[in-house]
Amino acid sequence: MVTAEAVLADANTDLALMVLTTAPDVPGLTKQLADGAEKERSGGKPTFYVMLPGRVAEPARRMLVERGLPYVDTLAEAVSVLRGWKDWSDYCEPEAAQRPTSRYSFTAPAPGTLGEAEAKALLAAAGLPVNRGVVVRSVDEAVAQSTEVGFPLVLKVVSPDIAHKSDVGGVALNIADTADLRARLTRMQARIAMAAPQARIDGFSLQAQEGGELELIVGARHDAQFGAQVIVGAGGVLVELFKDVAVCAGTGGRRQCPRRTRSAQGRAVAARVPGPWRASMRRRWSTPSCGSAGSRTTSRMRHPARTSKSRSTR
Repeated sequence: MVTAEAVLADANTDLALMVLTTAPDVPGLTKQLADGAEKERSGGKPTFYVMLPGRVAEPARRMLVERGLPYVDTLAEAVSVLRGWKDWSDYCEPEAAQRPTSRYSFTAPAPGTLGEAEAKALLAAAGLPVNRGVVVRSVDEAVAQSTEVGFPLVLKVVSPDIAHKSDVGGVALNIADTADLRARLTRMQARIAMAAPQARIDGFSLQAQEGGELELIVGARHDAQFGAQVIVGAGGVLVELFKDVAVCAGTGGRRQCPRRTRSAQGRAVAARVPGPWRASMRRRWSTPSCGSAGSRTTSRMRHPARTSKSRSTR
């Protein structure tokens, strides 16, 4: 009792993790820890119990339930719960939604999934730069339109039935001239006819090929229950490799979404980016905490090293 009370009274303690192993009197020891944790000197800090013994700990489990104290039966479950509590502790009240200051206007799209061309048109209307492109239906039309887009070109199949274009040979890069375009589009049509014979083909997208130092994936949708949602993550081939994206509320403001993108993979990608991009990414992933920015934080949690443990002896 005294140990639990003293540990929780420490200003450096946020949570007491009570790990109980086999002991002569598991119910009695559990009650002593719970009594100490509920003393006034403990400051009302949360306690969490890990009941490793099997049936011998059933009376202790019933006592914890009666007192409204949470417990799990394995350390793995405890770690999962603590991780969830940490995520909840980082919650920030979203800022009020603000429309961008630049002037733009567009017609809201119909419900459903937007194709690449439609999505890029929407982004362009909102003032976001996109690469030049046009959708063509045939080889001859592609050759005729290519000089307007400009070489080098990227060629992609446009189909509502093909989600992963490269899997069916539906992407071609570094197209240098009209002869190369004619040959590669002809081969692409043949490959797709073999790999996805039932797919509806709306055409082929010719795009100006752009280069850069960092690829990101950004997506958006309007969910019937949660409203506007935005996803951000490592792009290009890293999308499938890492499967690492952050989901942010579309009305979450400029602080909330960067906080969601502080994953180990995302930071690793940013650390390898050369030049000014690296500094830019570090600035974006080093957003001030909610408290320093003036927003309410529902809870706090210190470094796991400061979380105290009280463990029974075998």
